[in-house]
Amino acid sequence: MPAVVSPHLGHGLRSRVTAVVCAHDFVPRFSLCSSMRFRDAALRLWRRPGAAAALLEAHQTTDREGSGAEESAREAARELEVLMRGEAGDGLVAGALCPLGRVLWAPPTGCGGGVVEVEEPGKFFRDLPLGSTKDIFEPHLPQNYAARFGGGAGPVPAAAP
Repeated sequence: MPAVVSPHLGHGLRSRVTAVVCAHDFVPRFSLCSSMRFRDAALRLWRRPGAAAALLEAHQTTDREGSGAEESAREAARELEVLMRGEAGDGLVAGALCPLGRVLWAPPTGCGGGVVEVEEPGKFFRDLPLGSTKDIFEPHLPQNYAARFGGGAGPVPAAAP
């Protein structure tokens, strides 16, 4: 389900429409607002050359000195997120869009947990996911939705050459 309505209007349609989102599917998150937020984050990193690398290097040094690697990685991720988001991340002209109605989300396979209802889709689907193209585009393929929600239909076999 694409990001097509404001969070307020989407909430008003909860009793009539159910949207289903699989893993880190790119489409429900893609809107003018999310694109602008991504652009702004990239520009903040570009304007501070070496800031992200220095931040990650500082945490790797801490890890080598015996600190907990997992906590250090979480702290690096938090600081990098602050660096990317900056102060003006929410004052955009473009309004946030999200899937309409009641939104159900299935976490990526292997992450545990089942399908959950998203209480605030406007916040949950506000930003574009970062990761490999396989992680953000592959979940959108119909056969992946069928495999997750359609009783194990599985992937569609490739056509013969």
